[in-house]
Amino acid sequence: MRFVREAVALALVAAAAIMSVPSSVSANMSTEPTLEDPFTGILTLILINFSTDLFLVSAAVYGATSIAKQRVGDISQDPWAFVASVFVAAAVVAVAGGFIDFALLYERVEDHYILKDFSVAAIAVAAALIFASIAAALRLVVGTRLTVSLAAAAAIAPLSPLAWFVTSAVSASFVIIWPLMGLAITSAFSAALLLLLHRLHGLTFSGALDQAYEGCAP
Repeated sequence: MRFVREAVALALVAAAAIMSVPSSVSANMSTEPTLEDPFTGILTLILINFSTDLFLVSAAVYGATSIAKQRVGDISQDPWAFVASVFVAAAVVAVAGGFIDFALLYERVEDHYILKDFSVAAIAVAAALIFASIAAALRLVVGTRLTVSLAAAAAIAPLSPLAWFVTSAVSASFVIIWPLMGLAITSAFSAALLLLLHRLHGLTFSGALDQAYEGCAP
């Protein structure tokens, strides 16, 4: 099918792009996730987080649209504009996450920044801000209903503390190839999900999906 071929092609392009991230951005992460200064630190976190955020936001919107269909919210009636809004929303979440992570989870040691020992207060504040950024991005950029936006944010936000603890746990053996491989994989899945979102939008708002369900009804 055409959309499958397009998904594979975009996935390969995304993977190639991620694997070619300039070494100047990632060279500081050879043994542990250290960041040299606030600007490059936040930029690095945004780049690292974006593909995962895109995958999670796309998956959440796909699930919400599959369940709520046309009641998902005041989203664009143009499928490509809809997909673009999901992409932009994920970018907003990634940017917000970069600032939040750096401000609350990193500390300066000598001439660079490293992950600090996590406290319950820091994690709670960071997770709450991540939750708010996801809900706001979905509501304001994509146009999903408030209840849908809050539900999606509630599903995604708890994954952030898990990612922070995993990052902290593996920091002693941190090798740049592993996050690059992870970025390539999540980018590939994200590209496929965006095309699936485009297809789902067309089925949902053309009425074809409802007709298919009616045809299967006894």
